[in-house]
Amino acid sequence: MFFLFFASASAAAQSGPGEPSPMAERPDSTQADVEAAEERGATEGTDEERLRAWPWALSVPFLAMSLTIEFTVEVDRARWSGAGRVDDGFRSWVRDTPDGRRRADAASDVLLYTMFAAPVLDAVLWRDGPNRSRNAYRLLTADALAFSVETLAMVATKVAFRRARPYDAGCRDDPDYMGKCDSDSRYRGFVSGHTAAAFTGASLVCAHQRLRGLSPLGRVECVASLLFASLTGALRIVSENHYFADVATGAIVGFLSGFLIPLYVYPRELPRPEPPPRFARTGW
Repeated sequence: MFFLFFASASAAAQSGPGEPSPMAERPDSTQADVEAAEERGATEGTDEERLRAWPWALSVPFLAMSLTIEFTVEVDRARWSGAGRVDDGFRSWVRDTPDGRRRADAASDVLLYTMFAAPVLDAVLWRDGPNRSRNAYRLLTADALAFSVETLAMVATKVAFRRARPYDAGCRDDPDYMGKCDSDSRYRGFVSGHTAAAFTGASLVCAHQRLRGLSPLGRVECVASLLFASLTGALRIVSENHYFADVATGAIVGFLSGFLIPLYVYPRELPRPEPPPRFARTGW
């Protein structure tokens, strides 16, 4: 996943802005227009240099720490098991048959990968505005940092709380209750990693619209992404992988990571396309 961001950002950084110069678009530009365009270009160049390295410098060690915790810390018993009062209210969502739970589990995996790809495609394929390649690079840089922060928070929380997943009770009675009874993740139920990652991707799509300026299509993308992320969390309950509290907390972690981090990396909005010139209506 991280390499997808890195490859996309590298391609965006190597490509040119892909926009004609202000003088080419408006041959009758005044001297004030030219000076404003030059000032705008200088500001964008400084901004790009200032933001180029440090998000990646944080993303790489965050990812390394996440992988280290995930593959070196053994969790062979639970510190926290059982459902709370709120969790019990959602137990009726769990599918009764093993096949139903497996299908819900597989569907949540597909949605997870979709939400990983959503902000990448949104950043790369968006064609509105000046300096498209630069803006794509900026968005992908923030996306990588947001996903790395979310991943580290999720992995560390799972190891710290060591909550047994809902299917743990069935596995204690029947070792063949579920194919995951022997899984290393059996006692890593809090928080829901699928939900956290899905909401990170969804809120990144929303943050993209905030940085580029809201548009009707952008609003649709934001709402659709949040709906897909919510469906991912619901399927984690249906598949008996998580309790409601796991999913709700994952949604909060993911949303905060995906929406706030891009706004911190880019406190100002990205350059927008200039409005077409207005011509004064003259009478005969």
